[in-house]
Amino acid sequence: MMPPVEVLRECFEFEPSTGMLTWRTRPVWHFTSPARAAWWNGRWAGTPALQSSQTSYGHRGGCVTIQGVQHKLLAHRVIWSLIHDRHPGAIVSHWDRDAGQNDAGNLRASSRSQSSRDSMRRKPGLKGAYRTASGKWRSCVWAGGKQRHLGTFTTEQAAHEAWVVANVKVAGRFFNAGYPTVFD
Repeated sequence: MMPPVEVLRECFEFEPSTGMLTWRTRPVWHFTSPARAAWWNGRWAGTPALQSSQTSYGHRGGCVTIQGVQHKLLAHRVIWSLIHDRHPGAIVSHWDRDAGQNDAGNLRASSRSQSSRDSMRRKPGLKGAYRTASGKWRSCVWAGGKQRHLGTFTTEQAAHEAWVVANVKVAGRFFNAGYPTVFD
């Protein structure tokens, strides 16, 4: 669990134009002793923050310990909190899909549904096109919690195009066709 935003502000300095997060000189109350505070601030204040680990998705993170309690943090979630003065919902994603780009204009709060629509295809073939037992291509879209059948098509490309049109209507800017579109 993330510490309150007020505490995050005491820990981190954010530069919106570069997306750079640095450690601030932290108050003594964050530490278990004044000597520990002096050592930590002398060693880390002013240096890049939350760069010690990287998730499988490429998000940078690290830990901050406050009064002996360790908090595991992801840099993009901390930055979003500092910008918006509140904790984000379930997911903070990147408009350009580059987890290393944490500048202010590149972060957005999204639902799990929006985030999954924005994901890249991890299988061969075109997104939204599925081969049927008869050898034709089928396409469907999820909207409002229900799966909607878009039709059966003779080619994979036709099924994919129907899926793209439907998803642009449903997902808007959260849509990712698997290749650059008008939203990219």
